[in-house]
Amino acid sequence: MSFQKLLDKNHSHFTNCILTMCSKLDIGSFVHIPPWSIEEIDDGIFKCDICDLAKFESVSDSGKSDRKSKINIYVKGHMHAIKKGKDIYFTKYKTDVLYCRPNKPSEKLNLKDPIGFHYDFDKEVSPAHPVFHAQQDNSVLVHDIHDKLNVSLEKSKNRGFGSVRIPTSQLDFYSTILMIIADHLVDHDEGIHVSIFSDLISQCHQKWFKPDSGTESDDYSKHLFMSHNSELCSHNWYCFKK
Repeated sequence: MSFQKLLDKNHSHFTNCILTMCSKLDIGSFVHIPPWSIEEIDDGIFKCDICDLAKFESVSDSGKSDRKSKINIYVKGHMHAIKKGKDIYFTKYKTDVLYCRPNKPSEKLNLKDPIGFHYDFDKEVSPAHPVFHAQQDNSVLVHDIHDKLNVSLEKSKNRGFGSVRIPTSQLDFYSTILMIIADHLVDHDEGIHVSIFSDLISQCHQKWFKPDSGTESDDYSKHLFMSHNSELCSHNWYCFKK
């Protein structure tokens, strides 16, 4: 199977699982996940970009049963990736996320309070630069929202602390969407919500993309990838009672 067919197949699986689960968790929200754009940039190495903004609109600010406070969340994913057998491995990624809220509950086309982050993975970094990390950037995706959604979005009064690199678990495009669902669509006091979220992880984790661990001569792989790759994925950072 070609890289493109495998990525399209996995993306369809993820998208179907995510949309099905989101409809069960919060029928009042709007969730949209676009396809990937794929370009081969070297022999067997592919540059992949989410074609449009992924949208989580009118989701709960807190994820709790009080759903009066609504926010919008927008996501874009980028990665360089390769195919090994039946699996896709990324050599780098960048995931952009912007949180904002309606100016008023009735004004869906007027947004305010943008808070943005990007999540990176890049193995070619300096020793003090976390291989997986998050950085705050309140301007991220602002132009995309203006241009593609034709909505009004007030600029943030500050750009955040972009010099702060926070080490994270793996937060590629799909892992970031999982985080958004956990934070904003799951009511943790509702047992059925927890079960639905657990089912989502079960259905997706076998197809999670893995970081390319390089070769034995790569300095970073000697400590970062001594354990099984999948332990880095964000789905392992959620706990369920047995």
